[in-house]
Amino acid sequence: MLKLRRHRNTILLLACAAVISCGCDRQSEPAPTSADQVSLADPDAEAGLQGAIPFSAAQIFIEYNSTANDAGIQVFLDAEDWKRVSIHDDSGKAILDIDTGGGMRELGLTELRFEGAEPEPSEVLDAFPAGEYSFRGVTIERQRMVSSAFLSHDLPDAPNFTPSQGEVVDPDDAVIEWDPIAGVDRYQVIVETDANHLSLEVSLAPSTTSLRVPPTFLVPNTEYKAEVLAIAPSGNRTIAEGTFVTGP
Repeated sequence: MLKLRRHRNTILLLACAAVISCGCDRQSEPAPTSADQVSLADPDAEAGLQGAIPFSAAQIFIEYNSTANDAGIQVFLDAEDWKRVSIHDDSGKAILDIDTGGGMRELGLTELRFEGAEPEPSEVLDAFPAGEYSFRGVTIERQRMVSSAFLSHDLPDAPNFTPSQGEVVDPDDAVIEWDPIAGVDRYQVIVETDANHLSLEVSLAPSTTSLRVPPTFLVPNTEYKAEVLAIAPSGNRTIAEGTFVTGP
């Protein structure tokens, strides 16, 4: 789940050497002479993206923690052997620009997933307007890539589930139940504890409203943290958190 704070953004790039700039104003670049020299952050370069191939995956969505009352933007993209990627908002402004270097520029990257910091939800909604976001890239073979994804501001209702208030449960018959939420694409349940550092993560169909935690996962006399996520078709998700304790 999101564990970042306002002062820190984390982007995991498998320890690659990369130059990253987020939403920065950039000076005009000289006229390009090859595909990898075109400024992907320049809206005027859109014409140069004709004939581009799509990303394998391109997603942008909001994760809202209803218990902590914070929210963060999340992005996931996937493509084969790329050396440069940028993401643009509905106005054409670049919100992220990644240009690899060294050996990573020669070999290329594939997946990229990152989370933003977690201020109050209103700050996230103001910083990332609803609309179409474009993903642009260049592979190590100088093939252009382009895809788009719609960022919605509609968030699912917060799941109401039990046990969530520190109730004592039978470790051989622990069942997490929640009220159904209209319009969700799926649910996700996460159960974890600091006692053994194990985590259970299960995705469930929208018609499902309960999950029996496997007895082999639970340890007697132990406190567990539980999270239930309601995930919308847009990818936006709302989390509710709680705890329960296993009996002897």
